[in-house]
Amino acid sequence: MSFNLDQIIKKSEPNQYKKRIKLLKNEKGFDTSNIEDVVEEVSKNIFHEKCKALVIYGEPQSGKTETMIALTARLLDEGKKHILLLVTDNVKLRDQNLGIFAKSRINPTPQDNLDFLREVKENNLNIAKVPFIIFCKKNASELRKLINETKLAELDDLIIIDDEADYATPNSKVNKKDNSNEARELRSVINGLIKNIMNKNGIWIGVTATPGRLDLNNTYANETNRWVYLPPHSKYYGQYHFFPANYRKEHKKAFDYHVTFLGESGDDPSYIKKAVYKFLVTVAKKNIEKIKKNIPEENFSMIVHTSTGKEGHKEDFRIVNDHIFKHLKEETEKHPKVLEEIYNTAQTKFGDSKLSEEIVKYVWENKQQYRPVIMNSDKDMKSQNFDAGTDPQTPFTIIFGGNIISRGLTFHGLISMFFSRDSKHKLDSGTYIQRARMFGNREELFKDFELTIPSKLYNDWWQVFKEHRESLATVNNFDHPLWFSSKRTKTTQPSSIDKANVVEQSGEIYFEKFKLTEELKNLYLSGIKENKLEMIKKLHSLIGEKIFLKPFYEEIINDPDAQDDENIYVQNIRSIDQYKDQIPGEIRRSRGGHIDGHNTGAEYWLAMFMSEETNEARLFYRSYFNRKIISHIRTNN
Repeated sequence: MSFNLDQIIKKSEPNQYKKRIKLLKNEKGFDTSNIEDVVEEVSKNIFHEKCKALVIYGEPQSGKTETMIALTARLLDEGKKHILLLVTDNVKLRDQNLGIFAKSRINPTPQDNLDFLREVKENNLNIAKVPFIIFCKKNASELRKLINETKLAELDDLIIIDDEADYATPNSKVNKKDNSNEARELRSVINGLIKNIMNKNGIWIGVTATPGRLDLNNTYANETNRWVYLPPHSKYYGQYHFFPANYRKEHKKAFDYHVTFLGESGDDPSYIKKAVYKFLVTVAKKNIEKIKKNIPEENFSMIVHTSTGKEGHKEDFRIVNDHIFKHLKEETEKHPKVLEEIYNTAQTKFGDSKLSEEIVKYVWENKQQYRPVIMNSDKDMKSQNFDAGTDPQTPFTIIFGGNIISRGLTFHGLISMFFSRDSKHKLDSGTYIQRARMFGNREELFKDFELTIPSKLYNDWWQVFKEHRESLATVNNFDHPLWFSSKRTKTTQPSSIDKANVVEQSGEIYFEKFKLTEELKNLYLSGIKENKLEMIKKLHSLIGEKIFLKPFYEEIINDPDAQDDENIYVQNIRSIDQYKDQIPGEIRRSRGGHIDGHNTGAEYWLAMFMSEETNEARLFYRSYFNRKIISHIRTNN
């Protein structure tokens, strides 16, 4: 038989995406429906809707890396040959993501920007003709070098996937004016470099858990109506678990994990010592259970998070070491007292003296298995000790750090967090949402998780997530997403908000239109005078979460005060047709002011307006919360 090269290497149908999904399903046992839905929607928006800039948003620690791999495979299958993945200015995160991508066997093999530059120089590579997947940090020096030495910005088909897109990418100079006669637009460094790389035909896909800044900044004129939500996987534990919606109603009864509230400040050394004792007994119990089942023991970690800077981290480390582990490791004369504290902690937590004795024995036998990890600088992130924090190598790993641990890092085996101080300033929503490092695949750990935190800080943090849920509920359900903040919170840094095109409104919001049936009309009218909360529950059940958005419904039903009819104001149904400032087809007024019950003393107000012409209606809602609501009116930026 003659050698037929054309027959051997003839072009086959691209199928990297299907192969990846099949592998995730069959070999890893993943439910890939959430990944497939996202990839399909993004693909449609890019290839059919010709969208040039969009955002994929989801939950912190919800497995977005697998989605990015699948999306990259699909883009390659669709003929996109040049893909640049941007990560935060953190070499550990870059290498972590690059390693996961490389292990997926995606073709071409992903490279970091330095290896790519070397290949271009040594082989005089024409990058327009060669497919590539490049990983690069959002670092000005490295991006400039990539642009200048590879002609990356000359490509007309580049796709940029920007991980943690709300970090560094938004234009922090959006409100500054160029005083020259040329009237050039001003851009912050990273924003300008990415804009340069995009050229005229590049496509930007931002990926983040905190998209508010990208909308209010109007980063690359991203189209909010093309944003795609990535639902978490089935084993994910996140905001509804750690910051339950019914906390305001049930308080500590709402928790399915362990929360210890401190006073305004947890600086008293006894607090951190008690938290560490709880960590030790929890780890000991879990590993004792594994030993009895002949299952390999596991390694766990605890994060001690302070806001007092590097000196504070060192002081926390000193307290834990000098008061606990020094005595255990060196078997000083005080070690019996430490072991007694461990026994008492176990007794308080489990109420089983035999188990408490086993726990003391386990901790004593593994006393040399304690590893402290300090994470408070970029220098620390380059050390091997840092890796021992994110992927613990001993049963008792304690991480001391601050803001550096708050974005992008995954902490395997994390079973305890300790916060010593509340915040004197407004909580930045993006920062505190990203700070929830306990979110993720915690199916085996959630019930045992220990959170020790000042009560005021927890309440503020809970408010951040409440407003976050409310804000995300408005994405794709309103003309423009609405971003909520309050007295103790802010959506993002003011310098990132495109103030010229952002509007602020009162606390009154409206939901989608719906057909007003006789059943709905009679139900609503029945709640004007009495049984208001029951009416609201039935109304929500009938019209659904798409029309009466879940976070706002939960705000009412989870408030004990809402049981009292006097705390809910239900306004009579009114016809929009009688108002001169009605917006045609919208069942709302251009001037707002749909609800007029503000002086009733009620905490929650509902109004319904209808169109007699179409027999459609719209609900309007306001609560006593002093909300600030901002939204961005789209411009080309």
